[in-house]
Amino acid sequence: MNRNLLYMLSAWVLAIAASTLATSCTENEELGQYSAYFMPTRPAGIELYADQTRDSTTIVSTISWDITTQATTGEDGWLRFSPGKADVVPNGQLFQRVNITAEANTTGYIRESLMKVNLQTDRIDGIAMPVRQLGWMDITVPQPRFTTDDKATMQPIFESTLKASDINATMVCHIFTMATLKSDAEWLVIPEELQSIRGGDRTLIFSVEPNHTGTERTAHVTLTSTLGCSNVVTFIQKAE
Repeated sequence: MNRNLLYMLSAWVLAIAASTLATSCTENEELGQYSAYFMPTRPAGIELYADQTRDSTTIVSTISWDITTQATTGEDGWLRFSPGKADVVPNGQLFQRVNITAEANTTGYIRESLMKVNLQTDRIDGIAMPVRQLGWMDITVPQPRFTTDDKATMQPIFESTLKASDINATMVCHIFTMATLKSDAEWLVIPEELQSIRGGDRTLIFSVEPNHTGTERTAHVTLTSTLGCSNVVTFIQKAE
């Protein structure tokens, strides 16, 4: 992920971590059997891209539990957990894998909710971990810059500058499902085999006509997931 964005998001996570726990246990001899934590530990929480709809974690607990969510940024109700609860036998310990399913984020903005594991005891507190879904797809080239530092309203701008003599333009991304590509300019051509692409890591090379017009020009390439997420990459070609 983009380092600048990672630094910003890490600061937000620290604020959340101050008021929530990823691990809950006690060293008191009488209460020593009570513990709950996530495995692996993820200090920054779980982060998904807009078209990324699946992840998982493991809850290790000696106490029965159930999961609820609490929105911290944006809307709520976009997360599902399976199983959403578990029963732990007395004096036992359960390693329970939890599958996390998210709706595709078509809002264009970051949304975040706390995954709250409520323990069926008053001896120790429950545990919680932020689950954050970005409002954009995983495009690394061109590198995104952001409209604001405000997590609730930030959006990426993907922009690349080409020389007048360039004959290729490059875009690097990871697709989680399927996606289509379209160009709005005749001078930047998307090969037929790239107009519909499968999921995975993709380095995409587009054909560009050298710019002999004497005027700078702009092309917009739109990447659209089959889940409805969409981002525009702008290519600006200089004039001779």
